[in-house]
Amino acid sequence: MKTLIFKKVKIARESLNLSQISAAEASGYSQSGISLLEKGGNTFIPNEYLSFLASKGINLTAMFDEDLSLDDFALTCGGFFTHDLQHKFKNLEMQLQLKDREVELLNKTIQNMEITIASLQKLTKLQNSEL
Repeated sequence: MKTLIFKKVKIARESLNLSQISAAEASGYSQSGISLLEKGGNTFIPNEYLSFLASKGINLTAMFDEDLSLDDFALTCGGFFTHDLQHKFKNLEMQLQLKDREVELLNKTIQNMEITIASLQKLTKLQNSEL
């Protein structure tokens, strides 16, 4: 159970979109300390870091609730469960933007083809009327 709390500490930081370095600078706790903490290498969470997380809106009661799953804790943070999911979401977002761009280019191509067809039809009518 102890490691669950330290995993929640990492989820809390990630939900704030902070790197360990950024969290260290903002909290006054060292980056190496945060790294060790998130790996479960500490037996306690320093008050300065807890105060920092609380000041950023992290629900400390939920963080220390041993019955609350990691997924449910992540929801209390308003974030995703892992950085991996955030990365996958960003990739999907980029793919969607690329698909939107492809659709836009295809629509322009269709418009150009319609203009070309209309021009060819007019040219054909002109040629037929001259005969």
